[in-house]
Amino acid sequence: MTERPDESRSDEWDLLGLLAIVVRKWWVVVIVFAATVAVALFQDRKDEVVPPPVYEARTKLLIVASVSERILSQTEGAEKRVAGLSVKTLSSLATANDLLQVVITDLDLRVASGRPLPVENLAGMISTEAVTAGDGSDESGGVLTTLVRGDNPGLVTRIANKWAEAFVQRNTELVAFEAAGSYELSATQYESTEQELRAAQAERAAYQDVREAERLALKQSRARARLAREEETPLAPLDAELSVLSATYSDFLDQLDYKSAALVAAQAGLSQSTEALAAEDPVLVLRRAISSDVLWTLLADRTGASSADELQDLVLEDRERNELYYVLREENVTLRSQVSVLQAEIEYLEEQVDEQRPSIERLTAEVGQGRLDATQFDEETARLLSECDRETGLRLPEFDQATGVFQSNLDRLVEGLQAAEIAKAERSGSIRVVEAAVEPSFPLPVSSSTTPSRALPVGAALGLIFGVAAAFVVHVTQVAVARRTGDGATGAGRGSV
Repeated sequence: MTERPDESRSDEWDLLGLLAIVVRKWWVVVIVFAATVAVALFQDRKDEVVPPPVYEARTKLLIVASVSERILSQTEGAEKRVAGLSVKTLSSLATANDLLQVVITDLDLRVASGRPLPVENLAGMISTEAVTAGDGSDESGGVLTTLVRGDNPGLVTRIANKWAEAFVQRNTELVAFEAAGSYELSATQYESTEQELRAAQAERAAYQDVREAERLALKQSRARARLAREEETPLAPLDAELSVLSATYSDFLDQLDYKSAALVAAQAGLSQSTEALAAEDPVLVLRRAISSDVLWTLLADRTGASSADELQDLVLEDRERNELYYVLREENVTLRSQVSVLQAEIEYLEEQVDEQRPSIERLTAEVGQGRLDATQFDEETARLLSECDRETGLRLPEFDQATGVFQSNLDRLVEGLQAAEIAKAERSGSIRVVEAAVEPSFPLPVSSSTTPSRALPVGAALGLIFGVAAAFVVHVTQVAVARRTGDGATGAGRGSV
């Protein structure tokens, strides 16, 4: 149980001792590591051949949109870019065989055997780099940089300049040819579209004239028919007659109402007068009693006491004309006469009303029917005219739509024709040389290898291993030597003793 901690501590001291040996012998590790890496690099580079010097000539071409393209771009909006040769497209055409053949022919480029320089060899000498304008969203403008590399500085300069000249001339001719063809095509399309637009406008105008004539004819025919109906059954005389009869009838009704009210009042007065007359007598009887003194004076000597008692109830009567009765009778007679007259007048008025009522009803029905027929006729006329207008309104937008399409196409073709005309009249192309090639004075820096070397990491790994191993070997050797030296010293001491 007590041995395990000692063994673990022993292992730890062994590892720390090994690490201490490497640290103390660090100079051995460094020397071996540096020697190994140096041997690896030397072994890697000893077979390399120094390449010949390479010279590079550079020319830059500015590619801008033509005047016609800029006009179209401004007209059609920024979102719609004019289709043309982009910088990338021109960059791909930079090593075209026919273009390189022109350069070879003009410069009389030949190989050592005297044969013309192959196009492939010249294409291998040329490289291009395209830089678009702005943020790269519009590729119609930018800079095309061309690099020509070779072992002859004067030759690469002449090739670069000749290539730029031929490239500009070639694309200028191409643009001019395309502009001429585009102008002819645009002019033909413009004439055709203009003819179609005029034909569509003429067709619309003719249709509108026909529809207006048809509407006018329909309106006139309906007006004549309505006039004929009014002549057959004129409403004006009937209206006048109905107005007169209505006024007379209304007057009779007013008088009838007035007379009826007067008759009611007269009958009420007659009833009251009759009742009052029945309550009165034609003669008024006035009775008065005889006083006892007068009675005794007159009859004292004629009668006895018994007769006087009998005559006490005797009264005197006086008769005279009742004037109120006769006044009421005259009034009653007058009221009866008024009632009779009013009844006769009312009967006459009722007869007149009864006679005029059928005529008024007949005229009212005739006038109403005539007006109803006229209204229905006018509504039918309005309906026919509305249908005519609706049909015209449905057809005219179709003509307007077709005309609008032709007009839109014509406007677009006008812009294209103007741009094509400007492009046709342009003498200079959209490609210009902004930097001519200059003969280089120094070759390009030589790169030993284009591929990364594996000798350095391998040499470093081996140098580290070998250095550590060498450190241990040196340590072991030193320990062995120290032990031998110590043993010899001990033996000598014992011998002397």
